[in-house]
Amino acid sequence: MSKDGAKRSLMTRLWVASILLLALGVPLSVLAQEGSSTMPMGGSREFNAIGQETVRWHSPVAGNTQGAVAAASTPLFIIRPSIITASDPTKTPRHAKTYTNQSTIFGCHDLLTLQPLPNRRITVEPVRVPNTGGHPESNHTSGRSKTKDGEYDRTDGNTGGDGLQFRPTYTSGEVAGEIELKLTCYKPDGITVSSTGSVFAHVKVDGLIPLPDIYPTYVFEGNTASNVHQDSHWVRTETYPKVLQLANAFFAEQNINNRDPKIYIRINDASLVWGGVFEAKTGNWSPPHSSHRVGEEFDVDNTIEQKGSGTVLDGPDWTQKDREALLTIARSSAIGLVKINEGTIPEESHYHFRDPYSTYRP
Repeated sequence: MSKDGAKRSLMTRLWVASILLLALGVPLSVLAQEGSSTMPMGGSREFNAIGQETVRWHSPVAGNTQGAVAAASTPLFIIRPSIITASDPTKTPRHAKTYTNQSTIFGCHDLLTLQPLPNRRITVEPVRVPNTGGHPESNHTSGRSKTKDGEYDRTDGNTGGDGLQFRPTYTSGEVAGEIELKLTCYKPDGITVSSTGSVFAHVKVDGLIPLPDIYPTYVFEGNTASNVHQDSHWVRTETYPKVLQLANAFFAEQNINNRDPKIYIRINDASLVWGGVFEAKTGNWSPPHSSHRVGEEFDVDNTIEQKGSGTVLDGPDWTQKDREALLTIARSSAIGLVKINEGTIPEESHYHFRDPYSTYRP
């Protein structure tokens, strides 16, 4: 057969195969020649394996494949940051709990049929994506432990007899952020790489919203370029109105008492955009804040001297009467905040308020 004839024969066979695969519901976007193809994001097909739940493969291959595609049963899962119990019970954060995920199956599937391949070696490596979760990488020191980023109980395994048996348990770290789960699928020899790709985990507290940057009765402290975290005023939706009510009521109290000049409460740390451990100004991935993790707590300065710096800000200083008025308003039935002794910074410089009616539950 001539070269042209062989080429036409091959094209005919590929065309027939394409028609058959389309009839089976396989998208043409996943058709590729072994050894020289790049699988696009999202190639997937549902199938029912005997004795298994319905699985929809997601194949985020990065680079050439060798006949088998690294895949996962979900392109993304969301998990809360773990809150670790301290060795000293008095320093254990509120809502202490470890969170795990074992619902994601990692495997290898056939390039054309997308069926899972049995008895293949598959590995997964969790790697933190920089500048996520409210932690600018340039402002942080190195040396995060797995306790901070999270880890799998197994990172190297086998797909098993039905191709669906590698389902390791991921335990989230204390630091919120995006985690890239780097997958590697191997050929039957267990040594030669067939394909690589990544899916993702979002370690976060859902439902946090930002306090307004500009508001008539309070000012922010903390959202400056000199701070490790420039966006640290996120709260739960039920806590949000209480912060505004506190600022408004305190300002109105000064009008009633004809205080001149008036004080704008200075709101310091609340929570980061995705919650999780908030290491304040240290940038070392660890507390001093044991709290401020789920959006139900925030600090209010009660002096014009910045905490720990000796710097005095512009404006009138607080009197003891001002402090007592703020506490009375915060504890009122209309607002219902409680003051917590955080134990890390002298209370004379700020009050740490918590919303006891927060809907967050471990």
